[in-house]
Amino acid sequence: MAFFGNGQAFEYSVNRAKTHPLGELRWAAYAAKQELDKVIPAFLYRTEAEATKEYQEYLQKKHTLAFRSAEKLAMEFSVEPARSAMVKLLEYDPEGEEKILAALLYPQTHENWATLLEKVKNTEAKKRGLMFEEFFAARKARWYKVPRAFENVFVRFEIVMDIGGWRDLHRHRMHTQQRQRFSPHHGFYTPPELLESGFAAPYQTALGKVEALYEKIAKHDPELAQYAVCLAHRIRFMQYQNLRQFFWETELRSIPEGHPNYRYIEQEKFRLLEKIYPNLLKHARVNLGDYVFARRGQDEKVKQKEKDMKILEG
Repeated sequence: MAFFGNGQAFEYSVNRAKTHPLGELRWAAYAAKQELDKVIPAFLYRTEAEATKEYQEYLQKKHTLAFRSAEKLAMEFSVEPARSAMVKLLEYDPEGEEKILAALLYPQTHENWATLLEKVKNTEAKKRGLMFEEFFAARKARWYKVPRAFENVFVRFEIVMDIGGWRDLHRHRMHTQQRQRFSPHHGFYTPPELLESGFAAPYQTALGKVEALYEKIAKHDPELAQYAVCLAHRIRFMQYQNLRQFFWETELRSIPEGHPNYRYIEQEKFRLLEKIYPNLLKHARVNLGDYVFARRGQDEKVKQKEKDMKILEG
């Protein structure tokens, strides 16, 4: 894989990985520093300073201290496994629609925020709905990004899903995501095709052996034990995102070509939030369909694009 970033980003990455408990990341920090010194040494000279070494230790210790606190809590609270994919809406802004509408109007007026928000709140719901109708009438496709006004409202979801599907969702960086360690605690996903074809038993037996290995390693090193987990195992994580990011992620990850596992998660997020913000979410371009052969025909589309590009080059 390749990384692209500025000097400050690489400096932080090296500092963060230099004292990481996993040797693989410590090696990556060393190797990256060796290569970066060939092209941008001035940006990384501070990583060897004494004050920076203390900072590197801090970056590691803050996680270690949190882990110790978690261990103490574990003596009082048992593990709460979730044996199936699930989505919970933990937090939302009850004035979300009003705040977004006020934020849409704000640049067009000379009112102060408090006065404008109060005026919007005092507007009847039907009229607010019509204002959203007028605004969304100009939005013809999901890649027409909704404006920054939607960044004024945040929601928090807790999600349990397979690690393989999570790897697609965790790439959305414009919000706060926090995950728990990889583990077999929440069971694993069995593809329905395996159940239908009668091959589920050997698959599940193999994952059972993986879980036994995980438990052996976890007794000595919980960080290292994460390597003994499969993409089919489930993970619990949180997403804290504004509604602009919600629109982007949910509309994108619910398209027919998407994997059914993360499509289900995004559809559930939409259904939960639709009950809270009906005037707003009715305009979200979320695909709620179910597609057995979602990617069928994609190869043909790719080949056609390649053909079109060759014509343009010629």
